[in-house]
Amino acid sequence: MRTKPAEITLLRKALQVFERTTKITAELKGLEVALDTAGRADAVIHIMWQDLEWHFAVEVKATLTRATLGSVAHQLHKFPERPILVTKYVTPQVAERLKEMDIPFIDTAGNAYLNEPPLFIFIKGNKPALPVRTERPARAFQPTGLQVLFALLCNPGLEDAPFREINRQAKVALGTVGWVMRDLREMGYLIDTGKHGRRLIQKKDLLMRWAATYPEQLRPKLAAGRYQTTNVDWWKHATLDNLQEGR
Repeated sequence: MRTKPAEITLLRKALQVFERTTKITAELKGLEVALDTAGRADAVIHIMWQDLEWHFAVEVKATLTRATLGSVAHQLHKFPERPILVTKYVTPQVAERLKEMDIPFIDTAGNAYLNEPPLFIFIKGNKPALPVRTERPARAFQPTGLQVLFALLCNPGLEDAPFREINRQAKVALGTVGWVMRDLREMGYLIDTGKHGRRLIQKKDLLMRWAATYPEQLRPKLAAGRYQTTNVDWWKHATLDNLQEGR
């Protein structure tokens, strides 16, 4: 996919701010660069300090949130070259997380992380010149959103079904399905393949995020009950192949 003009503008600004903040040279060397079987990077940049030079494959993301961090990291780890994330603004919390994951980044506010011994840079807390729009909480990881994700993960191909079918399977409002599908698309978990329909990707990562969020978001809202039986071996003789959904 061709690097968009807005992404190029963002990248150039981030490089300028990086140079001004660190006094280290950073040059744009190419746009839309092929990376063997790993697809394409948005660009390649060179960072030069003293007599040393490093090459980075660039992934430009206009916005970065805690919700989208997992999918972005997955994309960066596929690059055969050393990756670097370029975005508008990285909050201090997300900057710490990127440092823990050892993912280099720069933003247009002057925040950055590079760990290329003997060069080490970690800058956080710089505020953007213009206010950044507050991130909208991802509905996909709210209680009803988790119900939709559960239905999608348990029923391969359901993501390409009409929204009313997804709504029926997940037992949520029809409008919730639309919000969740939009979130999944923005986070990189859902792609539209045109005539082949919608396809859910990175399912393992999505399942791990669902499992991590479920105990806090969905489990407390589920009806719980305690049951007992006079026959502890009932399950050995029970017929379970013709059960009807409880009402």
